[in-house]
Amino acid sequence: MTVLIKPKKFFHLIVSKPEYLFLTFALVWGFFQVVIMPPFRVPDEPNHFRRAWGLSEFQIVCNKDLEVNIPQNASDLEKHFDPANLEIGNYSFGILKELSGEKISTSKINAYTQFCSYNPIGYIPQAIGIDLAKISNLSPIAAFFFARFFNLFVAIFIIFFAIRIAPFGKMIFVLSALLPMSMHQFGSVSMDALAISGLFFFTALILYYSQKETLENKDLLVIGSISLLFIQVKPGYIFFLLLLFVLRLSQFRNWKRYFGFLLAVTFLNFVLFATLNGVSNHDKYLKPDFYPVNPNEQLNYVKNNPGTFGKILTSDISSKWWAYSKETMGRFSWGTLSLPDYFYIFIALFFICIVLYGEKKVPISIHQRVLIFFVAVMTIALVEFIEYVFWTEPENNILRGIQGRYFLPIVPLFALVFLTKKHVKKIQLYCSIAFFFILTFVSLATIYRYFYIQKKYLFKTPQYSSIYQNFSSIIEEENGIQNINPVKNKFQSLNSDPWFIICTANIKGISFATSVGNGTKLYYLFDGQSSYGEKYSDNISARDIILNIDELEKFYKKKLINLRIDPTNAVQEFEFTNIKIYK
Repeated sequence: MTVLIKPKKFFHLIVSKPEYLFLTFALVWGFFQVVIMPPFRVPDEPNHFRRAWGLSEFQIVCNKDLEVNIPQNASDLEKHFDPANLEIGNYSFGILKELSGEKISTSKINAYTQFCSYNPIGYIPQAIGIDLAKISNLSPIAAFFFARFFNLFVAIFIIFFAIRIAPFGKMIFVLSALLPMSMHQFGSVSMDALAISGLFFFTALILYYSQKETLENKDLLVIGSISLLFIQVKPGYIFFLLLLFVLRLSQFRNWKRYFGFLLAVTFLNFVLFATLNGVSNHDKYLKPDFYPVNPNEQLNYVKNNPGTFGKILTSDISSKWWAYSKETMGRFSWGTLSLPDYFYIFIALFFICIVLYGEKKVPISIHQRVLIFFVAVMTIALVEFIEYVFWTEPENNILRGIQGRYFLPIVPLFALVFLTKKHVKKIQLYCSIAFFFILTFVSLATIYRYFYIQKKYLFKTPQYSSIYQNFSSIIEEENGIQNINPVKNKFQSLNSDPWFIICTANIKGISFATSVGNGTKLYYLFDGQSSYGEKYSDNISARDIILNIDELEKFYKKKLINLRIDPTNAVQEFEFTNIKIYK
């Protein structure tokens, strides 16, 4: 006999229990997020997919060259989804239908993935999905979507119980988990889904046990096990261990039991950390022909110049805090698709309202708030340190590689620090439901518009600009776009001059693609913004340019004068193709 929940009873359930409010929106939003987001348009999905496929075949660690042995058509799957084509609105489900008839190939190749040092636990949900597709004799593209769905369901399941066990601040976890960026990660193949949801759960678990009078041995076993399971899914969050100090000494009955537990959990986590790093092949963490970094050299630089690094860190945060905040709230695709600017303010204001007016009781002391704040700040510092060492060129005074999604796990921490005791009214709950409806609709509509509706450019009749280049080329006109023929240019040294200089006005943007030495194709699009939303300067490196063709309309009135486009100096040879200047 089928039991149906009446609409009135269901509505009462989601209003009275925040975990069901989250579950309802997360399942609906997550389903559409998985389906409409084109494959490999979530940051680093190609590498995550290869790593997950390797784990599905019990390759727990990669080989010495950071490679996994997987079917060739699984490794090559991303080639069917050209980002230069997808991001101008040319995506359709037709490509999925074509690929669905392709069976998983028996021939295998060694495929590079830069995430070999990551904890394999972060890829278990995706690997299960891939295995199910293989058992069902489905295609590689079906395996990809199975991996996405399993990742989504596991993340939702974990957060559902995190909200349920949280003794207070439940709406903080609901909102943090339903941020557009959170849902973007949950509906992907990325291990960020388990990292974020797992750290949310660990935080809620600590709050739950902090309210108990005494902690039994089984309670300590649960806390220790969850810390080992989730804190090191992804590097950079080891300071979450300090949340153990939120637990009170009186809960342990004596100080020996208290410090014994803290030392044991800390020791086991560092053993796990050392084990993961021992098999990671950090010397080859990034292929040297792809990006000019040297972690060992950079680490020595930080050791010898701690004051300089401190200034770089504080300068980065102080100058880019709002850009990072927007990325944390939500920026889709590979950081190229923003929500409307006013919407970020809308989300931030609603979050503030939840923190200041959304809780009947807040049984958390001042010293616990200080400790939680310290954990959040130290996590930011550690994440920035890791990106400086592994993603920034030696001795560079500009920190590269930081993305707002790295800060998602600490969003509930900052909210808990300022959580205020106020009387909760039903009207606030109804407003929350309305807010999540709007959030879901705007996010999905933004994705659909970006990938499914072909872009149309202004200015059908171009006003020719003066173009000065250090090589000869032919310029053609087509539909208001100046096309520069493909060229090759060899660098004489790593410090060569820019490959061309443009002196012009009223340019909407410049797009081009480069094929670098290792076969990787990079796509660039200049639209008047750097990668963190700052206004351009007269000398911008191409790797600082945001790749967002949709943003051009916002900046078509800008005047770009003496703009220097300088591709990355990571390799000494580029082949430039598809070079276009949009008028």
